[in-house]
Amino acid sequence: MTPEQIRERMADTRASLSANVHAFRDRATPRALAQDLLHRRRGGRSPLPVGSAEESGSAGAGTEEAPNPVRMVAGLVGRQLAERPLLCGAAALVIGVAVAVLVPGPRRK
Repeated sequence: MTPEQIRERMADTRASLSANVHAFRDRATPRALAQDLLHRRRGGRSPLPVGSAEESGSAGAGTEEAPNPVRMVAGLVGRQLAERPLLCGAAALVIGVAVAVLVPGPRRK
């Protein structure tokens, strides 16, 4: 390979890595994680409606229950806890220390 071909290959690799990093960053937002969770709960259907019911052709299919945000967050937290137990334990420790420092103790007479 010539030096120019190596430079071109390096530039292509750099662009590919940059695209992967940007895609990961976009996918790792809380909104994207919640949408992914919704998508899985609905069996692979679109997580958010694209348009009105008339536009999507589902005018008579209003029998589906609306997603419960509390259950979504609980599922997301459960999944994160299962996938990253050490990180969740560290976060719980930090929260516990912050509460212990910020909440005043009982007053003595």
